[in-house]
Amino acid sequence: MNVPRTRPLIRYTSRRPNTKKKRPRSPDGNYTSGLHNNDFATLVGLIVTTLPQIEERMIEIMALLLGDKRAPARQIFRPLVSEDARVKVMRALLERSPINREKGKEFDEIIDLFVEVKNKRNAYAHGLWQTHSSGRCFLSEPSADEFPSFLEQREIKTKELEYVLKRMSDLLKLSLSIIHPEFFGRDGKLLPSHRKRLSQPSEANQ
Repeated sequence: MNVPRTRPLIRYTSRRPNTKKKRPRSPDGNYTSGLHNNDFATLVGLIVTTLPQIEERMIEIMALLLGDKRAPARQIFRPLVSEDARVKVMRALLERSPINREKGKEFDEIIDLFVEVKNKRNAYAHGLWQTHSSGRCFLSEPSADEFPSFLEQREIKTKELEYVLKRMSDLLKLSLSIIHPEFFGRDGKLLPSHRKRLSQPSEANQ
């Protein structure tokens, strides 16, 4: 029995796929595959190595969402290899569990911030880097298309990487205020006696 198709066939085409946003043309010159600018490599390395520290904090956040700091959050969080799965579990606990009905908006904010920084980290860690002879760095997303990836690459500026590190620092501070509110004064600032407990990844490059 022949069942009529509900969508058109999708096959290879020699046409370049349409992009949502037109990117500026990359400069002429020599390119080297990979990231070969030490300043950029340092910033990307900081981003990549800071995410596991953030995951450790998110385990403690998950424990609070499970109802107890002693809850086996690590045994739930770590076996979930996919970050998306971890986020779905935390959102379900926050939004669907009656024990969390009184939780404040800071829990929504920290999950959203976690999604933001882990997406950026994944783009930098798994993307295809090209370094121009001038030192400028370009990034493209790996694709199943046969078209050269450099046709879709975009230039990455140090300000973008520094902003991601700032957002990571924001997340670490927010997580600490949720897990240990006693570390903070009434003005919301970290008490001097507890400043060493807060990591500031962006300071490592100063």
